[in-house]
Amino acid sequence: MKKLVTLFLMLIMLVPCTATSIDFEKEENTHHGGTRMPSRMKVSADYEDGVVSVNVVAFTGNVEVCIYDSEGNIVGYESAPFTGNGSLTIDINALEGTNCTITVALNGTVYYGQFEV
Repeated sequence: MKKLVTLFLMLIMLVPCTATSIDFEKEENTHHGGTRMPSRMKVSADYEDGVVSVNVVAFTGNVEVCIYDSEGNIVGYESAPFTGNGSLTIDINALEGTNCTITVALNGTVYYGQFEV
């Protein structure tokens, strides 16, 4: 039994992970006066097998995710209320061989990134 479990774990380690991480940049907002507290909020996304997964940590409010193709057409959209942590998935299986832009809007703050399908 121990050998079977060890073999299974070794096989899992050999299976390549094909998820592509999407890097985000925060759209700059002008800040007027006062001190600013750093936010614990984090936004991340991955693209794998035609599905984009967006993860948001330490945020309460509405999350809107929009994906555009290389010509600026909207190819995916999802919106949901979050309390604390959550994730959204968008299926863009119909796209092939194009660069996409993703925007994640959180109460007026916009994060954007690019990835290739």
